[in-house]
Amino acid sequence: MTDALDQLGWRQYTIDSWDGDTETVLAPDRWSDADIAAALADGLAIETAAGLSLRAGAEAVSVALAGWAVAADALPPEDEAAFADRFAVMLAFGAIRLERPLIQATLGQPGAVAYSACCIDWPDHGPGEAEALMTAQRVLSGGASLVIRGAPSADAMDALEALARLLGRGASAIRVHLTAQDPALLGRSAARARLAAAALHGGRAIDTDLLAAAAAKGGPSALRDAGRARRRGALDSDVSAAVSGVWEASYADAARDDIERLARSAWIDAPFACTGALERARHAIDPDGACAFGAPGGAIAASLDASAFLNGATFDVAALELAVQDLVIALEAAHWASMAPSEAIAEGVSATRAIAIRIDGLAATLMAAGLAYDSDEGRAAAAAIAALISSAAVEISGALAANLGMCDAWTADRKAMETRLRAAGEASRAITAPAPFDAVGARAAEIWQGAAKLRGLRHAALVSFAPSVRGRQAGGCEPLADIAPFVPRTDGGVGRRLVTTAAHGLRALGYAPGDILAIAAHAEGRRSLDGAPQMSLEMLARRGFPDSSLEAIDEAVRDGFPVRSAIHAAVIGAEVLRETFGLPDDVAAGRRGDLLRTLGFSDTDIAAADAWAQGTGALHEAPGLPAHHAGIFADATSIPADARLAMAQTLAPFAFGALSLTLPASAGEREHLAARAHAMGVTSIRLLEDTTPPFVMAEEEEPTPEAALAAASTVEVIRERIVERIVSGPGERHRLPDRRKGYIQKSSVGGHKVYLHTGEYDDGALGEIFIVMHKEGAAFRSLMNNFAIAISIGLQYGVPLEEFVDAFVFTRFEPAGEVKGNDSIRHATSILDYVFRELAVSYLERSDLAHVDPFAARGDGIGRMAVDAEAAVRLMSRGFARQAPENVVMLTPRTPPAAKGAEPRSRTVPSYEKDPCPACGHFTVARDTAGAFSCAACGEQVKHA
Repeated sequence: MTDALDQLGWRQYTIDSWDGDTETVLAPDRWSDADIAAALADGLAIETAAGLSLRAGAEAVSVALAGWAVAADALPPEDEAAFADRFAVMLAFGAIRLERPLIQATLGQPGAVAYSACCIDWPDHGPGEAEALMTAQRVLSGGASLVIRGAPSADAMDALEALARLLGRGASAIRVHLTAQDPALLGRSAARARLAAAALHGGRAIDTDLLAAAAAKGGPSALRDAGRARRRGALDSDVSAAVSGVWEASYADAARDDIERLARSAWIDAPFACTGALERARHAIDPDGACAFGAPGGAIAASLDASAFLNGATFDVAALELAVQDLVIALEAAHWASMAPSEAIAEGVSATRAIAIRIDGLAATLMAAGLAYDSDEGRAAAAAIAALISSAAVEISGALAANLGMCDAWTADRKAMETRLRAAGEASRAITAPAPFDAVGARAAEIWQGAAKLRGLRHAALVSFAPSVRGRQAGGCEPLADIAPFVPRTDGGVGRRLVTTAAHGLRALGYAPGDILAIAAHAEGRRSLDGAPQMSLEMLARRGFPDSSLEAIDEAVRDGFPVRSAIHAAVIGAEVLRETFGLPDDVAAGRRGDLLRTLGFSDTDIAAADAWAQGTGALHEAPGLPAHHAGIFADATSIPADARLAMAQTLAPFAFGALSLTLPASAGEREHLAARAHAMGVTSIRLLEDTTPPFVMAEEEEPTPEAALAAASTVEVIRERIVERIVSGPGERHRLPDRRKGYIQKSSVGGHKVYLHTGEYDDGALGEIFIVMHKEGAAFRSLMNNFAIAISIGLQYGVPLEEFVDAFVFTRFEPAGEVKGNDSIRHATSILDYVFRELAVSYLERSDLAHVDPFAARGDGIGRMAVDAEAAVRLMSRGFARQAPENVVMLTPRTPPAAKGAEPRSRTVPSYEKDPCPACGHFTVARDTAGAFSCAACGEQVKHA
C-alpha cells in the first residue's frame, strides 16, 4: 500500500485549530483546499505523531472495509490486501468519496451508523412514539438522514424538528411519508404553505414598487413608489437604497427561499398545491423510490467521480469498471457490519440491502474532453459512462446474489426489475459515443449482454444521479455551476480562478498556451486597471488623479476589490478629491453620492472596468473563443431547461435509484416542465422560477459631474425625509446595558487569527468592540485592546460608526493579506481595515466595502430579506441577523413614534384575522378602534365577510 500511495504525491497543509493554534495535515497534491476541508469535516483525517494525516485515514478506512468484506463472504481472504490497497488509492486520488457516517463507522466512532439514510415505520400515536424518537435521535446523531413512514403526531413532529436542529442537522434531514391522511398534519402544512404563498405575493409587489422608485432616480414619483413599498412592509434601509437608485429585487427571492425551505422540510409530502411550488427535496438517495425503501431499513451511498478516469485524450475503462466493483463490495460489507438503530430496522436491513453509487463529474468530464453539455456527442459520452458504471454494478451485485442471496425487492417485484435491466441493456447497445468514449460504450454493451443471464440482484438500488452530500463539483445530470469561482490566488489575495476542467478542455481543443491565457483572462480578470476600457490607469491620470492615488487604486484592485471599492474616497483620500476635483466635503469623504458617477463614469463604464479587472466568470463569452466552442464552456446559468431534460432522458435508463434535476423555469412553464421531467423518470425535481417583475428602465443621457452632484444632493434630501436618524447630543454618554447582545466573528488575516467581539444597544446600534488576537507581542495586543476601548467610548458618546469606518478602512500595515472565516470579506490591507470593513458590512449595510454580498455567500439560500432585522432587532444582534436561524419569523405592525413629551402608550398585541390582506398578502388584517378592518402592514381597508 505504501508504494501505491507514494506515487500520488503528498503535501503538508496548514489549518487553524480550535484553540487558536495551527495544525498541519498531510493531504494529496492534487486536492484543492475545498477538497481537504470537506475531508476534514467528514472525519477522514487521523491524528499521527507528525500531525493529522488524510493518508492514514484512507488506509484505515480501506483496511476496515476489506476486513468487513472478507467477514461478510463478499471477498475471498486472499484478495483482502489487494482490495485495501486499491481502495486506499482511489480514496486518496479522489475517484471515490465516502460519506461521513460510513467513515465514522469504519474508524470506530462511538454511536456512528454507516447508513446515509434510514427508514423506520412510525408507530401509532401513543407510548411507542417515545421509543421511535430515541431511534430517530440515534439515526440523526450518526449523520444519517431519517425517512419516516407513517403519520407522526403533531407533538412528535415538533420534537423531530427540534431534535434535528439541536444536532445541527436542520429539518431537511427528515423526510415523512404519510401513510394516512392525518387532517391535523395536512392542515398545519397547508397553513405554512399559504403563508409562504402570501409572502411571495407581497414580495413581488414590494419589488415592483422599489424598482420603480430606483428607476425614478430621485424624480417626483420616487417618493410615492417608495412610500407604497414601505407601507407594504419594506425596510427603511431598502427604501433609502431604492430612492438612491441602487436597488435590486430581493423580497420575492426571499419568499421563494421560504417556499424552498418548506418543500425541503419534514412536511414535504403534504400537498403544496396552493403555493404552486412543485419543488421536492433533492435527496441523493431518493426516499420516494420503492427500490430504495421498499421496507424499513438503511441505505448506504458513496460517490464516484467520473472525471478522475479521464487522462488527456484517453479514458481508463478498466480502472472505472474495477472501481465500481470494489465500491459495491465495500458498501455490501458496510451493510453487514452495520448495527441497526432498532430491531425493526435490523430485520429490514438484511433484506433490503439498499446502496447507491452517486455519479459525480459527468459535466466536468465532458468539458475536459471538449464536448458540449448540450450536444448529441456530449449526451452520448455521458450515456456511455453511465452505462458502464451501471452495468458493472449490476454484474457484481448479481455475482454477490448468487453467493449470498437475493434482496427481497427482487423477489417481490422480479418482473419489473427484469424489465428495467432489459431496457438498460437495449439503451447501452444504441449508444454511439465519440472518442475517447467509444471504448467505454462498447465495454458497457458487452457487460449488459452478459447481465441478461442474471438470476437476481443482491441490492435494491445501485446507481443514482443526484448531488452528493459534500459534492465538490456538479453531480448527476447537473451542469457545472461555476467556471471561474472566487478562490485564494497564488499571487496573494482572492479572485476568480478558472477551474482546471475548463483549462483541460481548451487544451483538448488544440488551443496554444498563450491563447488559453488570453481566453482565461476574460473569466478570471487581469487584477489591474492597466489597459481597462473606459477606466484605465492612463485615463484616470488624464482625469487628474495623482500618481499616489493611482498606485493605491491599482493595489486595491490587485487585492480583489471591485472598481467601486478601489476608486473610493477611503483609498484616494478626501483631500485629493477636494483639491483636485473640487468636491464638497461630504462627497469627498464618501458620505454622500456616488463618487464614480460624480466623476462622470457611467454604469456601463464601471461594469466594463470590473469585467476587465476582476473577470466576468463566464468563459463562453470570451472574445477569443469561436462561436462553435462557446457551448462547451457554458455554465449552469446559460444552459436551458430543455438541454437538462434531454440529458436526464439520456441517463434515465441507467438510473437504478434517484434521478435529480434542477430546471430554470418561468411561472408559465413550471407545470409543463414538471410533467415532462416526471414522465422521463426524474424522481426529484427543483424548479427555479424567475419572478422578477417586468420593468424597463428609461434611457437617459449620462450626467455631467455637475449634474451628478446636483442629483446626489436631491437624493440625499429625499433619503433624509424617509429615514429618521437619532444622534445623541455632544457630551452625553450612553452606556450599554449590563446584559447586552452582539456577536463574535472569528477570522484570520494574513494567517493571524482575530476575534472581533461586538456589544449592542437594545435597538441594535453598535456600542462597543473588543479585538482579541493570538501569537502577537504583548505591546501589540495592548495597543489593540486600548484602541478598541477608545473606539467603544467614542461610540457611546455618539460618534457615528461611519466616521470610524471612513478613517480606518484601507489602512495598510502588517499583518495583512487573505481573510479566512468571513463570508463577505476576502482580503484586508491591515487588521484595522478588516475590523472596520466587517463592522460596516454588518451594521451599516456598506456592500461597497465587501468583496461578496454576505447574503449571496450563504450556503443555505436565505436571501437578504429573509430576516426582518427591524422587527427582530430587540431579540437578536443586528450584526448577527444575516446568519439568523431559518425558523425566526417576526411580523410586527408599524406604529408612528410618539411625540416628544407625550405620555407613553401601553402596547397591545392585535388579534389578526386568519385570511391574508388582498393587497400585500401579509396576515396582518385586524379590526381597528372604529370597528373597520384594515391591514397593519400596508394600511389597506379590507371588506370583511
